[in-house]
Amino acid sequence: MKRTLLACVLGGGIGVPLLMIASTADLFGRVPALEGHVAAKASDVAVVDGQTLRLRDTVLRLAGVSVPQRGVTCTSRTGAVFDCGAEANRKLAALVQGQDVICRYDGRDKASFLQGHCSAGDTDLNRAMIAEP
Repeated sequence: MKRTLLACVLGGGIGVPLLMIASTADLFGRVPALEGHVAAKASDVAVVDGQTLRLRDTVLRLAGVSVPQRGVTCTSRTGAVFDCGAEANRKLAALVQGQDVICRYDGRDKASFLQGHCSAGDTDLNRAMIAEP
């Protein structure tokens, strides 16, 4: 492959663009689809934040869930001010407490974290985190 590329570059002409189009996968490698499952016993589950779990050594974000960071304040319907991020953390922690968790991941988010859909017992964590409290 290296000789062919070098010969086309040195020889010039129309061979270079055709070679690059025909061999892009060979030059950069093929990327397999990022799909799979990860499961963990309750003792191996940790809440990183209101949208992120650590299952053993795997960190995964809940797809479709976006929560404020800790320290961001919100106002409840009754006018009470509270820390939105901390509340999201507490909610996710309560959902997974004492539960084995299984996640199906299917890609990465913009920050390169694995993302997927998780359940703890019979609870769909993604749905539960976006549902009203």
